[in-house]
Amino acid sequence: MFDIESSGTVEIFNLAKKLESEGKSLIHLEVGELDFDTPFYINEATINAIKSNYNRYTETTGILSLRSEIIEYIHSRYNLQGLSPERNVIVTPGAKFGLFSSLLSFLSPGDEIIVFSPSYPSFRAIPNAMKIKVREIPILKGSRIIPMDDILNDLNSKLNDKTRFFILNGPCNPTGQVVYENTLKRVWDYCLKFPRIWFLADDIYEQFIFKPLTFETISRYDELLERTIIVNGFSKSFAMTGFRLGYAVSNEHVIKKLTKFQQNSVTCATSFSQKAGEIALKSYIELLNSIK
Repeated sequence: MFDIESSGTVEIFNLAKKLESEGKSLIHLEVGELDFDTPFYINEATINAIKSNYNRYTETTGILSLRSEIIEYIHSRYNLQGLSPERNVIVTPGAKFGLFSSLLSFLSPGDEIIVFSPSYPSFRAIPNAMKIKVREIPILKGSRIIPMDDILNDLNSKLNDKTRFFILNGPCNPTGQVVYENTLKRVWDYCLKFPRIWFLADDIYEQFIFKPLTFETISRYDELLERTIIVNGFSKSFAMTGFRLGYAVSNEHVIKKLTKFQQNSVTCATSFSQKAGEIALKSYIELLNSIK
């Protein structure tokens, strides 16, 4: 039986919303909600899509114009080339669903996954419901960061032939920890010894990195995404949490598997949310090009 535990984060959020409905004034420290409003041009795009009757099913993988914008963004942000909007991306109803469908599509009872700890609760809740062992690599001891050599030695000791996924989340939810390039290289080298290991890169907070730090991604060592699934979305970068819009990018085999799962669950992401996401990315890419 698939018996998944409740999300403590969401339960606290639901309680907070109930208190707010009763007139209480609260500061939210649970879900990753933004402190700025959704940009007006994104709201306008949503309204225009609905007025244009853009409220029906789309392709399971998402509207092609949005997938094209996603791939252009991936090419630029991740410095990856040769990816196709037809073969290498699926639009999902939120980044969390991309995480969920990736784990359910590729894991079997007896497999193991690796996560840094503390980490996003769903990284444990989903595998636990699937009878998958979660091996945690602590990065904190009390309030202090554990030395990176110790963290990586711990990782190396826990990798084995049962390890199927290594979930990387940077910046980390909830610590904000950023993974450095030299750390990623050592992680990649350790995992190369185990050909069954896939990297699941949860990059939903990748725009929340500030100088002098830089965004680093495991895909720099896997340019064809032969062992990497990138999961990202619009909730954080564009304050579109309620739009429930995300995406996964990987090789063609992975996208086909995720498409089958989505066909038999939610069918597709919301149509007018997809049009809003298209405008969000298009405007962002145009802005970047204008300041180069």
